[in-house]
Amino acid sequence: MKATVLVLAFVGCFFSLSCHRERPEKTPEGTLRSGSISKTYRLSATELKDTRKRAEAGDAEAAYWLSMHYLMADRNAAEHKRWLEYSARAGYGRAQYGMGYFCFSYHRYDDADHWLRLAVETTRKNGDKETEQLAVEVLEELKSRQNIEGRER
Repeated sequence: MKATVLVLAFVGCFFSLSCHRERPEKTPEGTLRSGSISKTYRLSATELKDTRKRAEAGDAEAAYWLSMHYLMADRNAAEHKRWLEYSARAGYGRAQYGMGYFCFSYHRYDDADHWLRLAVETTRKNGDKETEQLAVEVLEELKSRQNIEGRER
């Protein structure tokens, strides 16, 4: 039950972000790039092995896509959270947004504030305006909720 709730929370959090994103394709050098026609997060066995290998070697973007595979295809909440947090800590803006949204959803407002501010900073530097805007919107909602809860006490 807890895993199902976690998966549903993440599906909601990434729906607006991920439904417009295409799964990255690999360049001949083995790096990821967006632009693949496929809009699925299901990785083949070979892709999963390759993506996991790159994530374990420290590739933050690969860790993010691995986390999305576990969320959307395998429905493995524990592995999803593990790789999402790894990616966020490694500085990947979309993952930082995901961690912020997760914390926000569970009323962990201090953690949400931390991750969302990092996401805004990182995505602003990297030119990911869509994720930056989503993080800003959740930060605004976070401030609003904190003000309401503060007045209720």
